[in-house]
Amino acid sequence: MPAPPIKFSAADLTNPGGRNGLSSLALYYQRLLYKENIYPPHVVTPLDTWYNKQYYGKIDRLQNTISLRQNYLKVPRHAVKPDVYLLDFVADAFDAFSDHMADAAVMGIANAAGNKKMIKVQAKRGYNSSLDHYKKYLNIVYQSFSEIYPRFTNKIRDFRTFTKLFVEYLQEVAPTIPVTLTNYTLSSAIDIFSSGLCVAIDQGAFDVDDWKYEKYITDPNFVFYVRCAKKYGFTVNKNIPWLLTADLFTDSIMKYVVEYHTISGDAIDDNSFFNHYYESAHTMDLSLLKTFMINSYEQYITFNPLYEERIYRPHCDKFRLVNKERPRASYVEDTLTDKYLADLYLNLRSLEAAEPVQITMKLRNDLGAIHELRPNQDLTGLQNIVEYINLIYRDYIYGIDYPLINENVFKNLDNQIRKGKISTAGSITQQLY
Repeated sequence: MPAPPIKFSAADLTNPGGRNGLSSLALYYQRLLYKENIYPPHVVTPLDTWYNKQYYGKIDRLQNTISLRQNYLKVPRHAVKPDVYLLDFVADAFDAFSDHMADAAVMGIANAAGNKKMIKVQAKRGYNSSLDHYKKYLNIVYQSFSEIYPRFTNKIRDFRTFTKLFVEYLQEVAPTIPVTLTNYTLSSAIDIFSSGLCVAIDQGAFDVDDWKYEKYITDPNFVFYVRCAKKYGFTVNKNIPWLLTADLFTDSIMKYVVEYHTISGDAIDDNSFFNHYYESAHTMDLSLLKTFMINSYEQYITFNPLYEERIYRPHCDKFRLVNKERPRASYVEDTLTDKYLADLYLNLRSLEAAEPVQITMKLRNDLGAIHELRPNQDLTGLQNIVEYINLIYRDYIYGIDYPLINENVFKNLDNQIRKGKISTAGSITQQLY
């Protein structure tokens, strides 16, 4: 027998109290209240990046994780400071929207008593690099590894022995926290601003429901603001109503997109959009991980230049300790061979996706054949392998319930439980675009 629906009081409906820090039950109650009853049902459908479209701007229509190409960023005219960047067409659409709202205020269409942020619309926050965020995160991963071994341990003598232990550690944590850029981008650590599609017109507390209710949802201009945003190609974020996100592939936003052209000179359309503005994260994974391993070793020997080695005396059990210097990274290509990197990437993507596909000897042999034959002659053998591995695992991505990624997660890895639901391409991309 289904549980009876939760009934909310009149006081709840006019005084939502959701905010971080509440007990689990109270937070569930308040978030459900906001989700089901607070946001007005009669306005244009909002963008829900908390419960429905959390991967919006993070994957393309084939469910490849994407990373923005930064050479197409632009500062809108109506920005509060010169470092607020948006994708070029988003900046154009935002300026047109801002001009429209200003005209509406002058003409008396917008209520002058309303929230000034919705009348004098200015960009307060824009693009935030997911790649920069990822590199800082990798440094946290390295720091957690470096604390495991005593500084003079002879288990780490050179780059080869460091790499062996470091890779074992990466594969140990991968089921709980993402290691590759491909899956880190899909985590809650990266927000929608990394897409270049989103602009904030205010700096409110995103978790405080009564603030949203008072400043935006009950404002006399809110419905007008939402409708005008839609007219200029934006959708309002349901849970953070001062965020505007480009409503991709609608006529309203595409009229700004087609003003720009691909490298070949063609107007950008639905088919060329993602290839033009983004690159697939999986194509960057191995180069980033390879650099990460080399830099991590160099950092390790900077602070831990020596290791201790036991020198035994002949014909007895006595020994003396000798300090030896750990050398700079050498024989890197001999250690990080194509086969080694291919095996590492296969293992990481499998572990991050909760091992949905059995890794058989046939699969490994297939990867060897792909490396040799290079089906795509424009790519190297290793790049062909990465493409094939991504084809397998792009249908299996993190759910929204895995642990929050921060410094503390490494201190409690044994206690973390992976609860994410595996999702398939069809069920996600059809909702997004």
